[in-house]
Amino acid sequence: MRSSSSSGRRVVRATSGVGILMLLTAGLARAELPTPTATTAAIDTLLKGAFPSDRPGAAVIVVKDGRTLFRKAYGMADLELGVPLQPDMVFRLGSITKQFTAAAILMLAEEGRPALYDAYVGDYELAPGFVLTVTREGDRLMTQATGQQKVEVFPSSETEFFLRVVDAQITFVRGPEGKVDQLVLHQGGRDMPAKKRK
Repeated sequence: MRSSSSSGRRVVRATSGVGILMLLTAGLARAELPTPTATTAAIDTLLKGAFPSDRPGAAVIVVKDGRTLFRKAYGMADLELGVPLQPDMVFRLGSITKQFTAAAILMLAEEGRPALYDAYVGDYELAPGFVLTVTREGDRLMTQATGQQKVEVFPSSETEFFLRVVDAQITFVRGPEGKVDQLVLHQGGRDMPAKKRK
C-alpha cells in the first residue's frame, strides 16, 4: 500500500490484496463457527499473521444482519512516515472491488443460492413495444430484448450486471418496498430506465 496526498489529507491507496482479503473474510464469515467470539478471534488471528504491524496493512469490517461483528486495522498505512493503519481511513480502491463482488456472487451461485436472481426476473418495458425480458436459467441470469437473441448477463455487484456480447450494463433498482421495480440499461452513453411490467 502507498499513500498519497489529496486535498491536504493523507489517503490510503489500496492494492489488489484488499480484494483477496475481502474474499478470505467473506469465506470465513460464511463458515460455521461456534460463536461470534470464535469468529472474531479467527479473523483476528488470520489477519495478524497476514499483516505484520511494520508492513503494508488492511482494514477489515465484518457485518452480519446489519450488525458490525468485527472492525479492526492491521499494519501500516504509510511505511515512509510510519503511520499505522486505522479502520476509518479512506481507501482509493478504484474499480477493483467489482471483480471480487462478482466472484463472491458467483461463489454463492455455486453453493446453490442463485435465489438472489429471482428478484430480477420479469419483463421491463424500455419503450412502447420494446421489452427486455429477464429470466433465470439455473444459476445464470439471462436477458432477451424484443426481436433479439437471449444473452447471459454477468454480475459486477449485487444489482449491477454487464453483457459480454455488447458494451452494455444493467442496473436493477429497488422501489420503496424493497422489491425490484425497474432496471436501467446503460448503453452507448445513454441511461435508459425501464419499469417492470410483471
